[in-house]
Amino acid sequence: MTSPRLSFRFVRLVYCLVVIAVAAYTSHADPVWRTAFVKRGFVGTYQSGWAGGVGATIRNRMPLAFSGTKVRVTLRSDYGADVQLAKLTLVPGGSGPGSIEGSPLSVTITGKQDAALPMRSKEVLSDEIDATIKAGTWYLQETFASTTYSYAYNVDAPSFEAGDQHAKPLLSGKQSGAWLGNAYRVDVLTTDTRPLILCYGDSITAGYNSTANAGCSYPEQLSKLLNRPVLNMGVNGDVITQRAYCASEIRALNGVNVVLFLMGVNDILTGGIKSLDKYQQCTGIVVKQLHESGIKVYWGTIPPFNGYKAGFTAGTTTLDLDKEALRKQINDWIRTSSGADGVIDYDKALCDSGDPSKLRADFQSDWLHPNDAGYHRMADVAAAVLR
Repeated sequence: MTSPRLSFRFVRLVYCLVVIAVAAYTSHADPVWRTAFVKRGFVGTYQSGWAGGVGATIRNRMPLAFSGTKVRVTLRSDYGADVQLAKLTLVPGGSGPGSIEGSPLSVTITGKQDAALPMRSKEVLSDEIDATIKAGTWYLQETFASTTYSYAYNVDAPSFEAGDQHAKPLLSGKQSGAWLGNAYRVDVLTTDTRPLILCYGDSITAGYNSTANAGCSYPEQLSKLLNRPVLNMGVNGDVITQRAYCASEIRALNGVNVVLFLMGVNDILTGGIKSLDKYQQCTGIVVKQLHESGIKVYWGTIPPFNGYKAGFTAGTTTLDLDKEALRKQINDWIRTSSGADGVIDYDKALCDSGDPSKLRADFQSDWLHPNDAGYHRMADVAAAVLR
């Protein structure tokens, strides 16, 4: 007959062996390509003379969401003219904004540093780079042999300087309020299996009026709070009426399985949406198509805009009551009937309790966009829901 003491030891031994086996299995998970950074919203061509001339070095801040062992870059030229890329490098950020640390990683396309990007071309994928990639702030640096290249509105302020300055610790300090160049996306080969969160929206998601180069947008702050990878696909001025079919764009990314969606204030302010029915139609398409792709959707309520000029009745400084009534009606519907997997109540988190049609004074920058504290508050409420 087996003694109780021996049985206990046997069970404990089996348990330990199972724990070790599981740990060994998970620590040797096969690496996969996941999207660690994406930039949306390229809107036109940029003249090289505005950024130090042909051959100047352009340095864009690029927060990478997770670590890995290989990296590749996707480029594209959508507007205006053919683009001739002369040099592309990646380098980890240094101790201060705009500073780099270490040797740049040379990015090649079919073995060459230079590449032609025909106007309105398909995406061009770089060669894979074997390197130790650590999550955090990196800089993507581009030099062009053409007189024009693409740009997109940006929260961070890229730096540029004439000549090949790819290895210079800090550039001259000249900055632009746009993402300059033709790099759209960065993928990293990683064993990180944490859910990849995508924040999709307009300038409030992008982080407009937050402190540049400081990681103060709500998606970056959310990533820190949750210790999970988060991508920012916010674009200034975007409207849901033009993004109802954004699911295909999101599906094209590698590894996204949670989407936080916040959009509608521009539709209301510009008159693009004048009824709840129209907003419901757009929302229904987004939620349905993302769910069909196995992606969870969390919908955000629309923050207030009283005090922002576009929210006033024409020719006055008085809140347009029809627009405010529509915002409240949409938010009530989001809270109860959107069909999303969850609701993030940005409106309730940011509004003034004494006047819910306005942002709290200590959370606002221009009565439409939050300040750094307001964006942190958004990240707090989003983190609470996702936890």
